[in-house]
Amino acid sequence: MLTPSGRFQTNTRLSLLISDFHPDMWNPAWTVSTIITGLLSFMNETTPTLGNLTSTDSEKRALAKKSREFNLNVCPFVLLH
Repeated sequence: MLTPSGRFQTNTRLSLLISDFHPDMWNPAWTVSTIITGLLSFMNETTPTLGNLTSTDSEKRALAKKSREFNLNVCPFVLLH
């Protein structure tokens, strides 16, 4: 995660079933759709796990409003343009 979101720590590996934290859980039958669904589910989860943050909904909304500016001016995504 590169963009501050209030949900995940930036520049920190995330402990997801689809990440290298759990190589034994990888399933080659997973599609892009199932991977995105898993990420969305994880983003809505409130259970503490490695790499996540606790923040209020209003804090997340404020960071979401700032994310475009961050990505255009600060983030390495600018190099991809």
